Amino acid sequence: MVKALTFEEDVAYFASINDELAKTNKGKFVLIKDKANHGIFSNFADAHKEALKLFGITEVVIAQVGIEEPLNYLASAV
Repeated sequence: MVKALTFEEDVAYFASINDELAKTNKGKFVLIKDKANHGIFSNFADAHKEALKLFGITEVVIAQVGIEEPLNYLASAV
């Protein structure tokens, strides 16, 4: 069984890919779970819906791309 990564690890992963994502997706929202990008969305609501569909109620990261202080980190998709 593969151990799920922590929320903090996913936030760090987002920080490591944010600049690259910002080249083509600045201002959009990315959904990250277990150090994997699960989609780029034009708004937070769409990213949240996809998180619930893919993972149910669990910790995920939904963050705004290319913003110095990301507006959204979501600790639980509820």
